[in-house]
Amino acid sequence: MIVNIEELESSTEKELEYKIEEIIPELENNTPVKANLTVTSKGDTIFINGTVETTLQLECDRCLKVFDYNLKLDIDETFLKGHLIGENTREFEIKNGNFIEDLGGSIEIDLNDLIYQSIIINVPNKKLCDINCEGLEESAQYVKEKAEDPRLQIFKDLKDKL
Repeated sequence: MIVNIEELESSTEKELEYKIEEIIPELENNTPVKANLTVTSKGDTIFINGTVETTLQLECDRCLKVFDYNLKLDIDETFLKGHLIGENTREFEIKNGNFIEDLGGSIEIDLNDLIYQSIIINVPNKKLCDINCEGLEESAQYVKEKAEDPRLQIFKDLKDKL
C-alpha cells in the first residue's frame, strides 16, 4: 500500500486512514498482517500512527520447533517532506524526538515497507516456544551431566555440613 503525498495534501482534513490486511511475502508466513494506520500531514512533516497485528512462525532457539508468535505493536513514525540536513551542514546531533525519516522530496511512502520494518524490529532476540522449554534432549542431557560434575561434590558436602 502506497501513500501518495499529493493525495494526502489535497484531502480536506489532510488526514487519511488505511485499514490493511495483507500477506507480506518477506515475512515468510501465510498469516495476513492487519494494520490500522492514520497518516496526517502537518506543515513539513507527515505523521503515521496506528497498530499492527500478525502471527509469525518462529523457530525456538532451544528446541528448534516452529511455533506461532502473536505480535501486536504500535507504529508512531514521523517523516519530513524535504531534506533533514542541508548541503552545507556537516554534523547533526540527534536529540529525543528527532527520529525523523527524510523523504528527500519523494512523493510517496510505502506502508508495507514501514510495517515490515516495524515487525522485524519487534521480533524478540531470543525466540522461545515456552519460557520453560528445556530444549533438545541432547542439550538437556548435557546440562544434567554438568550438574553432576564430581569436582563440585566438595561444595555439596559443605552445604550438608552447614
